[in-house]
Amino acid sequence: MSDLLIREPVEADISALRPVMQHWVRDRNTGAALPDEVAAIEESVRASIAGESEQHFLVAERAGRVLGIMGVQPPTEAMRHFTRTPCPTELITALVSDEARGSGVGRALVEALAERAEEQGSTELVVNNGPRYQRTGWPFWRRMFGEPVGTAEEYYGPGGDAKVWRKDLSKETSSSPEKPEVELRGRVSSFRDTGDDEQVKRVLDVILPDLESGQAQYLLGTASLVMKPKTNKDLKDLFVIFSSDKSIRLSVPTIDGEFEDYSLKLEGVFRNGFKQGKPTQEPVDEAGTQLIIDQLGPYLT
Repeated sequence: MSDLLIREPVEADISALRPVMQHWVRDRNTGAALPDEVAAIEESVRASIAGESEQHFLVAERAGRVLGIMGVQPPTEAMRHFTRTPCPTELITALVSDEARGSGVGRALVEALAERAEEQGSTELVVNNGPRYQRTGWPFWRRMFGEPVGTAEEYYGPGGDAKVWRKDLSKETSSSPEKPEVELRGRVSSFRDTGDDEQVKRVLDVILPDLESGQAQYLLGTASLVMKPKTNKDLKDLFVIFSSDKSIRLSVPTIDGEFEDYSLKLEGVFRNGFKQGKPTQEPVDEAGTQLIIDQLGPYLT
């Protein structure tokens, strides 16, 4: 690993990495080459080098040979569904030459991008991996980030479900001694800019009328929903986010260890999801709403 150089890409790297892209970027059913997709990746890297894109790439080089590439970008709308902190970053285009697999190239690229993202204020990483990489990419991301946090259904078209992983970069949520009670504050997106403090109050009153004062409290001016989990470990199990559509986004844990994601609005509760790469919202009936409230119970004092 000491001879591995992680650096910014240059124009010559694009042609050097073309065989790597051609090896991995293939039709998941037929194995056929996908030259248009390879060309699109090359153009993305070229735009990044020229400073004409929000994407940013790093390459890995050893003994003068470029072995891999990986990048970051602001999360797409689809990937924001799986984020749980204010300033997420999405990992993209994780490609390493076949002969360099298992030598630490991929891990070095992830760690370098994570370090840079954190320096720039990012609070988490999120990445998706489609079914064509089920035998190669999925095991890698499990080693890096653990079990996936969810599945983006049909993200790559019919049958193209993508597994999604995330990694928390926030120092706020680093492990610390457990306490009898701690406050969990919901993260804010652009809701703060609306200035409509009463909107959240009305949502809470209509959707969660049974919560006693002190269990859930909206703090005017700070746009935070405050809850008191029983232990610090519960900080990782309950997330509340104010969305730009003036709804409250709530992620609650399921029995299998994943998360269900909901939007709480004045007109009701909606289960969030994705189909064919697009966000969906399905109304939740009265029984489903009660189930959500019941799920909240163990996390409130």
